Amino acid sequence: MYKGKCQYCGNEFEVKKLSKLKNKKFCSMSCVYKGRNKGIYTPLSPEKEIERIRKQKKTCEEKRKIIEKICKSCGKSFTGYGSHFKNQKFCSSQCVIENNKLLFSGSGNPAFGKTYRTKESHPEWAKKVSDTHKERGTLIGDKNPMKNKDAVARMSKTRRERVTSDPVYRAARSKCTREAWARGAYDGVRVGQCEWHDFVKRDGELVKCQGLWELEYAKYLDSHNINFMMHSGYFSYTDDLGVKRTYHPDFKLDDEQYIDVKNPYYEKLHARKIELVKQQNPSVKIEILGAKQLRALGLILSGYSDGRKDKCPKHLS
Repeated sequence: MYKGKCQYCGNEFEVKKLSKLKNKKFCSMSCVYKGRNKGIYTPLSPEKEIERIRKQKKTCEEKRKIIEKICKSCGKSFTGYGSHFKNQKFCSSQCVIENNKLLFSGSGNPAFGKTYRTKESHPEWAKKVSDTHKERGTLIGDKNPMKNKDAVARMSKTRRERVTSDPVYRAARSKCTREAWARGAYDGVRVGQCEWHDFVKRDGELVKCQGLWELEYAKYLDSHNINFMMHSGYFSYTDDLGVKRTYHPDFKLDDEQYIDVKNPYYEKLHARKIELVKQQNPSVKIEILGAKQLRALGLILSGYSDGRKDKCPKHLS
């Protein structure tokens, strides 16, 4: 270490190299400023002063130089200047966002294909989330998104379009539904106004009937050796508002005839829908069996009486 003496305050200071001691006259920047104010300063040699001015001029020219680049996201050219502009790759923040979407979407996402927490693997976490929602009331009552008509309509439209346009997605959903039926996930579950019932045909096939009226008609067909399929196939149609919909009949017979069992309430409620389905699918045989037709076949209809035939049959299950 080499020692020197400050020309302003007189304190001693140390430097590691002797070459630095020749030009160092002050112990700190504070003494440098104070010494310059009093006329005590260390002038540079003419060569070093010229070099300092040259570097300063070059730096200023580089900062003011206009640079043209190509945006890596949109491909458009953009210009700028300054040292910070050297590393700029995108013309705007929107292009940065779009690039990140492509970069981190799908398999590029570090979390792609990974499930960190589920209800089964982390039940305590799932319960905590549920309790938090209940405590804050974020999804209760009118705050439930599924009670918002606009949200329901958007979700329904998205699902309908995907099911009708993507055969791979439709097949996957169909497979999941069949597997759920097979493992009994829908046993005892109420859908709409009716419960689902199991019926075993003479050939040992198990079918699902929605409501007691469907169950009675299934027994009738089986007892008369009429082969049938339950809830098989669907027909597309467009309603009066121009919305594309699908119609799923209850029974399909061997002669490509479709039967739909309806109580008086829904027969009246869905009259326009059935009319549109028949008009837009003229080659399909569709027959609606109401209470009168079923009784004419000798079927006993649970929960039905002539005096209540126009009321919503919540009891028909």
